[in-house]
Amino acid sequence: MIYQFKVQLLGFRPPIWRRLQIESNMTFLDFHQVLQLAFEWEDYHLHTYRMTKSNGESIKPLEIGAEDEYGLFSPAYDEAETLLSDFFIQEKDRAVYIYDFGDDWIHEIILEKVLTPEKGVAYPFCVKAMREAPEEDSRGMYLDDVSPEETMNSEALTDHVNEKLSICFLEGNQPEFDWSRLLIAAKEFNKLAPWTVVEGDDIYIITDPITKDQVFCSVLGNANELYGLAIYIGKEGFESLLQILNQSNESAFELSQKQKAVLVSFVNRDELEKADYELIKEANMSFRGKHQWPEFRSYQPGFFPWMINQEEARLLLLALEQLPYLVEGIKEQPPHLEETAQGAWLARIPKENSQGEIQWTSGYVTSSIFNWDATSEEEYPSYLSELEVKRLSKYKQDQGTVEFDFFPVNMPIQEQEGERPYFPNLCVAIDQESGMVLFQEMQAGGDMVEQCQRAFLKFLQNRDTVPSKIFVSETIYEMLLPLKFRYASNLIESEELSSVDEFKRMLEQMQH
Repeated sequence: MIYQFKVQLLGFRPPIWRRLQIESNMTFLDFHQVLQLAFEWEDYHLHTYRMTKSNGESIKPLEIGAEDEYGLFSPAYDEAETLLSDFFIQEKDRAVYIYDFGDDWIHEIILEKVLTPEKGVAYPFCVKAMREAPEEDSRGMYLDDVSPEETMNSEALTDHVNEKLSICFLEGNQPEFDWSRLLIAAKEFNKLAPWTVVEGDDIYIITDPITKDQVFCSVLGNANELYGLAIYIGKEGFESLLQILNQSNESAFELSQKQKAVLVSFVNRDELEKADYELIKEANMSFRGKHQWPEFRSYQPGFFPWMINQEEARLLLLALEQLPYLVEGIKEQPPHLEETAQGAWLARIPKENSQGEIQWTSGYVTSSIFNWDATSEEEYPSYLSELEVKRLSKYKQDQGTVEFDFFPVNMPIQEQEGERPYFPNLCVAIDQESGMVLFQEMQAGGDMVEQCQRAFLKFLQNRDTVPSKIFVSETIYEMLLPLKFRYASNLIESEELSSVDEFKRMLEQMQH
């Protein structure tokens, strides 16, 4: 069985936590190694577990750990011999994991779900990671319980944790991805030329039989510009795709910063990067002609387009192999207009038979198959403390009219060789009447919502008053709305920020 735990580092706001899926027969000692990697501790200090609830019953704290070298610490149970399933039996069973008896980093562990293993998923696996943990031996820096400033968003942090888990627990046990199969599928897809059959704004769905995520497919090439396929994975990918389809007059860079997708595009030989060509060469494949060479790219908001990883490659292969069935079906029978008009999509749907084999069917589906609630709108949290919000409300109001914006800047930064470059974010506040820049601050890549809220706080702190009108875009309005400070009604959502747009044009000219 697979245990899904939520592990939260106590005493911080906003909260720092990890959602982890672990095999139930793992020892507490191995779980200790998982927690060290998940929170990026260095295992310099002693640790212990204390079970507080087992089999649905609250219990007297029970120690699970290891004797120290001096024999001063003797837990009731040896973590090297005790399995998670010995004490975590029912959902909501809980324990605490204490690391570093000087700094006392206390992690609350709650068993959220008991799951059956998913085919193709390697465990341990981090489902989600929220906010980075403090550095070792830094307790004195966090007496105010405010979480460390973020340097990467939740998605990037989750990927980072899984990469560390993979290296420690899974390396050598996982089969290497068959890149030649991906290249063959791409070649066949290009030969099919689906862009001659389907429209560029059509969306097709492939459900991943392993994760149950929906993969939203958009065929490129109908406008005779770029030929290929873009896939958008899960809820965040779908929302990204809708933003792309509803684009207005945004620049190519601004558009790319909304894109959470994996692309295969068919380009000319001289357009390939060295890594692209080496991938083809290692697979002993050959391509000839214009728009025949496959180029694979991962797009994530806040990051530079990059080579795809194995999981992205697996999902792209799934789409390249399944989408042709839908294309061939469209050739024989065009889509039903009445179905698509009612919010249905043409899809490939997997179903496991009694022998455990996946069988595929084609048909129309609605948002009811999504593994999330498509009708609910997720609200951003407030990352400011109650004290910080109270301070905002104490400022007096002035008669100023200001445009405020927060956006990525096309100046990719690569901190280490081989690491994916990120785009820094720039906060700017401009007086609408004079066009004068009142405030600007560049920030490294991180959680954009938190950075935006903190930049807004700093702008008002520097100004020492609150403008009577603060014009912001729809996106920034949604990011700042959760603050609920006294003058929140001064925030005005606007479709056009002329002063900010002029500032962006000047910035773009300087970059060139």
